[in-house]
Amino acid sequence: MQDKRIEYKLMRNLKIESWARNEGAVFAIKRAMEAEPNLKVTLPNFVDESLF
Repeated sequence: MQDKRIEYKLMRNLKIESWARNEGAVFAIKRAMEAEPNLKVTLPNFVDESLF
């Protein structure tokens, strides 16, 4: 039951598009993972624009 509530909250509050260079979304999911040890999310890597 707990897993379904976590999944619902993530789907409601975070969208896939929100990860694109959104440091606030990364901060929020890191905080959520600290609060819920069973929550595992792969975090994006930020790259310096000058490398492109």
